[in-house]
Amino acid sequence: MKNKIYFIRISVLHDGETLVEFVFNKGKTRHYYLPTDDSLYRLLNNSMISDINPFQEHDGLQMEIFPNISKGE
Repeated sequence: MKNKIYFIRISVLHDGETLVEFVFNKGKTRHYYLPTDDSLYRLLNNSMISDINPFQEHDGLQMEIFPNISKGE
């Protein structure tokens, strides 16, 4: 069975590296470093996103991206 994504966190670290974390509803996470610009563009322009929350952290920018949740789930 596939895990449902609770939210996605994108962080720009102090050294300029980009980290993408997929947080699943069971608390598991999956990390990706240095995603391509094209993959981030497609993620941020996806109609399945309900909300994007940006945070200015001490070591860079962080965004949390929440997917739309259909009423049947």
